[in-house]
Amino acid sequence: GHKADWSIKNRVFVEYFGLAHDSPRYDKSILEKRRLCQTLGIELVEIYPTDIYPVVKLDGKFEPLL
Repeated sequence: GHKADWSIKNRVFVEYFGLAHDSPRYDKSILEKRRLCQTLGIELVEIYPTDIYPVVKLDGKFEPLL
């Protein structure tokens, strides 16, 4: 029942965890997505609000994929 926010060639999933640390239920969902990706051998790029505000810091997140 999980979907990625974005996928890159079906081998990398990108997730924006905008509500991380706001709700135990949401944090549990983050852990489930991590485990699912690990089990299926899918790389997961995790993006958090601090990665885009106040300064965009996404280069480091995607650099390993280049």
